Amino acid sequence: MIYYHLPGLFEFFGLYRDFIDIYTNEKEKFNDCRIGSIYGAPPGCKWNGGRCSGGNGNIFEVANWSRMYNVPCNLTFTNCLLTPDLFEDRMGNSLLRTFHKKGNGITIYSEELKSYIAERYPDFTFTSSTTKCLRQEAQVLQELENYDIVVLDYNFNRNNDFLDRIPHKDKCEILINPVCSPNCPQRFDHYVEISKFSLGLTDDSTRTIMCPHQSKKFWEVLKNNPLALSLSDVEEYAARGFQHFKIEGRTTLVTDLIEILVYYMVKPEYQLEIRQRLLYAN
Repeated sequence: MIYYHLPGLFEFFGLYRDFIDIYTNEKEKFNDCRIGSIYGAPPGCKWNGGRCSGGNGNIFEVANWSRMYNVPCNLTFTNCLLTPDLFEDRMGNSLLRTFHKKGNGITIYSEELKSYIAERYPDFTFTSSTTKCLRQEAQVLQELENYDIVVLDYNFNRNNDFLDRIPHKDKCEILINPVCSPNCPQRFDHYVEISKFSLGLTDDSTRTIMCPHQSKKFWEVLKNNPLALSLSDVEEYAARGFQHFKIEGRTTLVTDLIEILVYYMVKPEYQLEIRQRLLYAN
């Protein structure tokens, strides 16, 4: 089974209300796949990292909707600069209380925050974030022993020798549409900058890293990034034992995210219909 982990729980809440309604009631129009989770963080969340968040800040509306449709939610607490004094943050703890239930999870960077959450909210699963930039094979194998799911560094996407040797393929999450260039030298520094922004330490006027790739459209990524996976690639990886596939796009345009969802999840004969229904609704 293929499980897709979709971007923008809060950032694209309006889109997902329409998309999940179609997905739930018209399953015959979709490929043989499931939604593993929708991930994200609301605006103003200090624990957020990876990408700057925006969109719908009404966490109770999002949580109630997810329960109604039985949508697994994954909170992105991936700020790489968190210190224990920030663990009492009001919004972070409100999110934990509101979304705490079996089936929901946390994507996390800080081991200390993981311990804090696990002790108080035992029903969450934990996903090791790709923001850790784990590039050594031994690091990945150790991480697989300590987490429910590990998002592999996208630079492993075509390393078939290593992928075939992974003992817990069912615990790996592969990032299938990476915008970042292979072996990007600024990647971790970019995550640090985003973490500072989430903590209110910087703003747009003090940005030092301007990624030339972050505005690329989905078709450009598929065409030009050798680490991006096509639908046929995803199906081939699934046949090898990998089940979890992450779609990035929390900061993309809604029109581009619609293209991504339709490409990977909708049967070809229904793609035009679903695409236009989502575009007109959003």
